[in-house]
Parts: sequence; structure tokens; C-alpha cells
Amino acid sequence: MSDFASLEEALAELESVQFDVLFQNLVRYAQNRIKGNNIVDAEKIVEDVLEKVVTGDRNWNKRITFRRFLFRSVKSLVHSYNKQHGFKYLDVDSNIDVEVIEANKETDQDKTEYLIELIIEELKKHKYPIDENEEMVLRSMLDEMDKPREIAEFWGIDVQKVYRANEKLDKKLPLIREIINNHSYEQ
Repeated sequence: MSDFASLEEALAELESVQFDVLFQNLVRYAQNRIKGNNIVDAEKIVEDVLEKVVTGDRNWNKRITFRRFLFRSVKSLVHSYNKQHGFKYLDVDSNIDVEVIEANKETDQDKTEYLIELIIEELKKHKYPIDENEEMVLRSMLDEMDKPREIAEFWGIDVQKVYRANEKLDKKLPLIREIINNHSYEQ
């Protein structure tokens, strides 16, 4: 049996949600991640995602909730939008954004690498320190590699280990946010 929902299943799920509220939340989510908070472009991105779901061009993997699928789809298109417009964000599982000011400059790349190392070191000191798989997944996500299969192939590990590491990292998001926020105030 396939993990991917049929078009009929996706449409039924879309019909079962409060569409107005979902649409507003998706637009707000996109707007917060688009450089410049452009609401018109955010709405276009969300409309594009919904159109792709309705036409079957974007497939829902039922291992995640439909809502998470939609937010990840929006995240993916926002990433493409930002990349197309020359903006770069580090994003960890849709929950943490760290803007990198002109990542093509060496000094900014050094700052980004420093911040990644700082996050890793602080997480190693945590009550429940990150393990090797969590570190690999976190590094990948901070380097804008967010597809579990892509991460698994890159590191040569089973995709289920990526999913488990991602679940563990989700629990550490408040600490990661705190590290990022404290670092941004230091500069």
C-alpha cells in the first residue's frame, strides 16, 4: 500500500477543514517567511500550493498530517521564491528562521557556520544532548536540505532515522530558538 494519498483522499481532506482559517494561516506562514513580507506574493504562493493539491501535481504523503503537508508545501515554494529573488533563509522544520544577510559574502557565510556550530555545541550540553543522527539532520536542515529521503541519502542512513531525529529535534525547538535569539542580541 502506498504512503501517498490519492487525489480523492487529498480533496476529501481539503474539504473537511475550515478553509478560510487554513488559508489565512497558510498566507500568514508564507508572509512571515517571504523576504519583505509581501502579502500579495504570499497569497499567490498559497493559491499555487492549493491548485497543485487539487490538480494532483503535489502529492500528500500520509505519514504526515494533511495540515503539515500543506505547510511544508508552502515552505518549499517560499524557499524557491526567496532563492529566485536572491534571499536565503536557514529554516529548521518550518519553525525557526535565521536570516542570512547576503550569504554569498564570505564573512556572512562564516557567521552562518559559526551560528550552526554554536547551536550544535549548545545542544550537546542539553539535558538530553543531541545524538549523531540528530546532528546530521540539523546540519542538513540548516543547510536548506529538508527532504528526509535526500538527507538520508546524503548521510547514508535509513530514512526512518531521519524521521526519528526530526521528531527529537522538534522537542528541542524552544532551546534552538533561545540560542538563536541570544546570539542575535549579542551582535
